[in-house]
Amino acid sequence: MQSNRTISSSAAAPAPRSSRLRPGLGLAAALLFTACDDPGPDPDAAPEAEAAQALEVELPSLTPQEIAALRAERSVASLPVDRAGSVEIVNSGTAEAPAYVYIAVGGPLLNDVLRQLVDEQGATPAEVHLALADGDPLPEALAADHRARAEQDPTVSARPRRLAYVTPRSITSDDRDCLGSGGNPENFGDWLGDWEQSFGAYFNPSYQYDDINMVDGGTAYTIAADSNGRVMSSCNAAHNDVMVSFWSLTFIPGIYYPYSFVWAENLEDFDAVHLHSNGAGPLYRMGVSHSHPDPKTYVAYGRCGGAC
Repeated sequence: MQSNRTISSSAAAPAPRSSRLRPGLGLAAALLFTACDDPGPDPDAAPEAEAAQALEVELPSLTPQEIAALRAERSVASLPVDRAGSVEIVNSGTAEAPAYVYIAVGGPLLNDVLRQLVDEQGATPAEVHLALADGDPLPEALAADHRARAEQDPTVSARPRRLAYVTPRSITSDDRDCLGSGGNPENFGDWLGDWEQSFGAYFNPSYQYDDINMVDGGTAYTIAADSNGRVMSSCNAAHNDVMVSFWSLTFIPGIYYPYSFVWAENLEDFDAVHLHSNGAGPLYRMGVSHSHPDPKTYVAYGRCGGAC
């Protein structure tokens, strides 16, 4: 089922079937593809043409061991939030040019926490860490990022602030993102309404795309670069064994060319994952793959009018 909403001409539509994930595609196949078939970047190709070609490239599937190793390279901090899940600060850029994004996994409260910190109070990644880390030392990478931001922007304080946020008193362990009454999945329309309240009413996205992903195997969803921010979301609305992965289109040579790994994980029942990006950054791609014969995953994403 696909929404009848119109996607603006600047939005990238869902990737064609040729770019869908294959559950059986392993790292060896990815290596073979890169070594034998991929000629590397074409210096004469226009950026738009090069990006269009990249959308035809299948995202690789990854083993749990590969995911653990890649996430260890990307993750700067994983911060629990009041039994609602966790917020992970991830470097989607490089060591020389970091670009930090937030990955929220769990219940809907996480989005409100990030809204209060990042959008209402202008928190830097270092300040998000100080607010959520419960006394853990600030990673030097985030401290250096904050100093760099302060040097470029006079509105950023010289030292990271200790900011507060307010959480509802009624948080329970059952506060899951797409869990409805009686232990059944929430209606898709209701979940989408909640999503729009979180990311539409607050952030006024210039477009959005939503879908119930009913495809066996996997599907890839794409959102173009935007300086005002973006959000990409998936919610495991049933017992599907859903793997969600995020990739950035960097054209950096390597076994995952033209993409670079950002984050991946199997979602628990009724949990959701949201990638929040409030910087320009590259094109992001979200892969949603299933091994259950009757998959059902809620998907929505959009560019934001303010930040997200």
